[in-house]
Amino acid sequence: MAAQLPFIYSIDIIKPNSNAPRLELREVPSDLIPHRALLCNPWLRQVKGIPKKHQFGFFGVGYDNSRPEKVYKMLGYYVGRQYHGAAIYESAPQALKCIDTPDKDWSSSETARRTNVCLNGNLYWVESNPEYFIRSFDFSTENFKPFCPLPCQKIQDLDERFLLAVYKRDGFSLLKHCDATEEVEVWVTKNKIDKEEVVVWIKLMTLPTTNFPRLSNVFYRVSYFIFDKTLFMCMDDYTSGAPSIYIVRGDMCKKIQQGFRMFPLTRDLTKSYIMKTGK
Repeated sequence: MAAQLPFIYSIDIIKPNSNAPRLELREVPSDLIPHRALLCNPWLRQVKGIPKKHQFGFFGVGYDNSRPEKVYKMLGYYVGRQYHGAAIYESAPQALKCIDTPDKDWSSSETARRTNVCLNGNLYWVESNPEYFIRSFDFSTENFKPFCPLPCQKIQDLDERFLLAVYKRDGFSLLKHCDATEEVEVWVTKNKIDKEEVVVWIKLMTLPTTNFPRLSNVFYRVSYFIFDKTLFMCMDDYTSGAPSIYIVRGDMCKKIQQGFRMFPLTRDLTKSYIMKTGK
């Protein structure tokens, strides 16, 4: 029996401000078996993969914003006989380039790998050392650097989860979830993100904890965005393995479970995309 090939799905929210938003799935079939990572544009139905021979572990995707054309690149970590560290993979010439890193353990953070986002070509993710902050990677200069602190202090002995997302195209939103207190907060940046300006955070809302999922039980990457004051979040259900869409607005927390299972071999996916096996 032939193996079922995985499919990539993007989810479109129709009428997000209504009492009954409708979900629309778009499918991009792709033979991913020979590849370890891929770039996908579901709207253009285009997929490019990285061959296994490169031994490249995917971290995030961005582009050089100093060039007139957008040539997408992947930041990741390379494992070889003579080198182990960060590397950039450029899709057009299919070239792999090793680069210097701020420390040898930068890629080991599970939070960083699951919550990085791309804004204006640069990558951003949450780290702690010892306080929480956002680190960035600039594909134009190929440099890592601390970007800004988070709006909340680190609390010792509490298991806190942070999800970073793009807000209104040119800002950040930050979802904070504490397992011990079950408190859920959403913060947003006051102004658009600029390399030279100080980042100012505003608490947008505190979410109801009733029926809100525990992020500590999630194996796959969580994807979310804010529309007005409504939270749309996509994550896997740890009991069934199927992805679910959560719609949170005011005191409402609605769960819409999808009718397929997430592909078990893939952990790092571009946000807002879901993978399933078969048709």
